[in-house]
Amino acid sequence: MVQQSKVKLLLTATQLREVKKLIETGKATIDDLKAIVDGFGHDISRSSLGRYKQQVDRMGERMRRLREYSEVLAPEMSDAIKQSKQTRMLVDLVQGLLFDLVDKLETGEGADSKDIALLGKGLADLSRTLRLSQEFEKEIRETIAKEEREKAADAAGERMTEAGLSADQVKFWREEFLGVRKSKDEDKSG
Repeated sequence: MVQQSKVKLLLTATQLREVKKLIETGKATIDDLKAIVDGFGHDISRSSLGRYKQQVDRMGERMRRLREYSEVLAPEMSDAIKQSKQTRMLVDLVQGLLFDLVDKLETGEGADSKDIALLGKGLADLSRTLRLSQEFEKEIRETIAKEEREKAADAAGERMTEAGLSADQVKFWREEFLGVRKSKDEDKSG
């Protein structure tokens, strides 16, 4: 089993975030990182800091590539997916899990089969949830559209009545507008 990074073992979460931010600026040298870590009161070698910096740089590169892929795929996604904040959060969460898994595999920390199985199950659940969410959003849009057509038909019916059309004529045009008018065959049988 590969030994975990001393940087991750010794630094607190806050200290780790500060070191990561400095690395992500792209201006941090190993000496800069060493000075900060020494200031925290930890004795971490330059080589450990260098390995950690490479790991953060690789992760940043993967994130940039994923963003580029997302931008290329965005036109292919439905508007519902692109506009959903919840979906965006779920996608970010899955990307984070993927980063962690790939990072474990690349650094030799090893991802066990349980990690991979859980990620697969999570992706399947996410896919099912997105599909249900899209269906629900579609149903809502259809319901709203139907209500709006009903309002328009009611308003038009009132205007036709005011214009002197008979109740049967108003009913005929209202049903015609809403697309619910029975055919002649249905009228005879019903």
